[in-house]
This record gives sequence, structure tokens and C-alpha cells, in this order.
Amino acid sequence: MASEGEKIHIVFAADDKFALPLTVAILSLLENHSSGILKIYILDAGIQAQSRRLLNQSIAPLLGPHELEWLPGLSESVQRLPVGIMPSSAVWARLLIPELLPAQVDRAIYLDSDTVVLGDLAELYAMDMQGYCLWAAQDQSGWLGSKMCQIPNLEKFGIPADSPTFNSGVLLMNLAAWRKERISERLIEFALSHPEISYLADQNCINLALFGRIGMLAPKWNVQPIHHRIASGEWSDVPTLPLHQGETRILHFLSEDKPWVPGCFPPRREEFYKFWRKTSWPMPATMGD
Repeated sequence: MASEGEKIHIVFAADDKFALPLTVAILSLLENHSSGILKIYILDAGIQAQSRRLLNQSIAPLLGPHELEWLPGLSESVQRLPVGIMPSSAVWARLLIPELLPAQVDRAIYLDSDTVVLGDLAELYAMDMQGYCLWAAQDQSGWLGSKMCQIPNLEKFGIPADSPTFNSGVLLMNLAAWRKERISERLIEFALSHPEISYLADQNCINLALFGRIGMLAPKWNVQPIHHRIASGEWSDVPTLPLHQGETRILHFLSEDKPWVPGCFPPRREEFYKFWRKTSWPMPATMGD
């Protein structure tokens, strides 16, 4: 049996509203994995028994030698943090990863529940940390001074407006550094001290508090379909990154335009539907066309 240090540690966090996409994300991860043993953790922020049953039933045929562990996804420390436009306090659960995972695990990949894995993640997991406390891809908003980030008085933090915004939905975390430097506690203190930056909750907090400590991942590790407000022209005045056209290892439906929500039609939704059809979750007849 592989030791904890030999496994590839992947962490998700979700409440019941995201139990369906969480199932899709894990199923896609398992289907596209080809090297090494996965240890998958779910930080449970309120997933109901029926949803858990559907998830376990969906992934059981592919779990094989891999492991799945459920952990508590909320604590008093994160439940009191501001969530801005985010759906719930579950977005802050990623800060609990260093204390919840075994002490001998010195790195982990965190994935949002609205991701679809389209390639093996062993390459990402094995990356040289180069002294950074985490690695993340650039957000579609592009820069911290963008209207999409809604950070007032950015200059007071001594951070240039043209600094890249890192998306917090896919993270390669240096857990050894997080524990040594008490980064989770520092982020919680920062969020409580600066409620004015809470529009994007954890993402704004991580970008500001860890400025200069984040390495930039290649776009393929977090490909973000164009935001519906940009596509519609509502945000025509917002400069954004050009749409990624190359290889995709992780697809991330990061805006409100979710492929499992009736009436939403984000680009590349068929890649979500493909895995949804393989789960035990029912798909409405009006979706998946």
C-alpha cells in the first residue's frame, strides 16, 4: 500500500448546492487519472445524506485503488468570514486544508467543485514549488485593478493595479509552508481586518495577503469559459485575458453561468454534460442537448 507521502492528494470543498457538480468533478478526475494513487478529500460544508449516496454510487466503479475521505468543511473561524458574491462560507473551507490533512502530507491540489478534469494531474502535483506558498493560474479578470475584482483603494496595500489576479479555484498548495508560516491564520485575520475587499471573498484575500508568494500556473490548469457578462456586452469596458485556445487539463465554470443550472448555457457545457450522464444524478430532459 502506498504511504501518505506517495499518494497524490486532491481536495474539494462543497455544500449541498454543489453536490452534483462535485460528483462530476470527482468522476472526471478518476476517469482521466493514469499514474499513481489518488487520495481524495471532500471538505463537507453541509452535503445531505441523499446527495452523499448519489456521489458515492456514481464514483464507486472508478474508485479502485484510490481513496476517498470525508472531512468537516466548516469551522467557527471560517463561518464568520465575509462571503461577498460567493454562494456560501464553503469558499473559505480551503483554508482548513493544512490542519485537516495528515502532517506528513506537504502538498495538495485544491479544486473547486465547478471544475471538470480533462487530463492527468500527476504533472501538476509534482511541480517544483520554487519557494512559493501556492501556485495558481491567472483569473479571467486579468489584473487586481479590474472592475471584476471590486477592490477599493488597492494602492493602500502597496500593490500595483496591473498585478495579475490569481484564480483560487485551482491551487497547488505548499502545505509545509502554510503550516510553518501560519498562513491560514494570517488569511483569516486579513479577511476580518479588511471587509471592504470581500467581493470575491477568499480569492481577493489570497491575492492581497499573499502578494509575491504565488507562482503562476500555465493556463491549461484552469481554463475558464468566457464570463457571460462579457459575452453579453454588459462588461464591454472591462479588459480581460484572451480566451485560452490551447490544451485543457482542468475546465472551470467559474461565473454564475453554471452548466447544471436550468437556463444557463456556458461555452463548453457539453464537457460537463458528458460526465453528468455517467453519474447517478438525474438529468432533466431539457438539459444536455
